[in-house]
Amino acid sequence: MDTIEGVAKTITNQYTRQKLAPDMKTKDPWTIAKQLKETAINEAYKDIAEGSAPSENYLKLRFETCKKLVALAGYRLADYLNDNLK
Repeated sequence: MDTIEGVAKTITNQYTRQKLAPDMKTKDPWTIAKQLKETAINEAYKDIAEGSAPSENYLKLRFETCKKLVALAGYRLADYLNDNLK
């Protein structure tokens, strides 16, 4: 549990609600899904050939994308729960 909390703290310190505020404006699940698809196309699979092994640099850059998306998903889930469980 300490490891999970440590990782969560690291990610939320790097990607604060304030930093992600422009992305937080989107609430519609279908729009969010489309945005995630675009992120996958434009970032996750960028600069890698199909069937090839990713480089260390590729993994490092994509890990940053993943951390941002995890933070964004967590904030969105928290907002959804707060809005609907009052």
